[in-house]
Amino acid sequence: LIQPRLSSVRLIRRFLATRTSINASASSSQTTTGTNANTNTPFYGEPRAPSTGTSFLQRLALATHSATTAFADPTRADAVAALGEVTGHVALTQIYDRMMSDATGQRILRDQPLVNNSTINMEDLFQQLKRARENNKSELTF
Repeated sequence: LIQPRLSSVRLIRRFLATRTSINASASSSQTTTGTNANTNTPFYGEPRAPSTGTSFLQRLALATHSATTAFADPTRADAVAALGEVTGHVALTQIYDRMMSDATGQRILRDQPLVNNSTINMEDLFQQLKRARENNKSELTF
């Protein structure tokens, strides 16, 4: 079963939902198979509860092994994925905390804006990038 890609905001919210509502997910999973009685349940199903089967030392060993394997051979997708699984929790927590500490980040998490080619003027963005390169600036303004 192929799951659709999630936006960063959805990924953070999904991560936090699994982290904070493990007990709530057990009570909300009372639906019968094949039906979607809970309207808050995403179409891809309930997020899995975090695994408690690995200790900190095991995760550290797995992260070290996966990182060295991924750096030695970046085409090893299994090593890259394992590294992301083990270390993603820390990164997502830091991203969420930084977004919550900023007014713009809070607005993005609250509103969940859709960003695609129809919502961004690509020609204007390319012009700003060209001007920034000409002026030797590293920041773009929108």
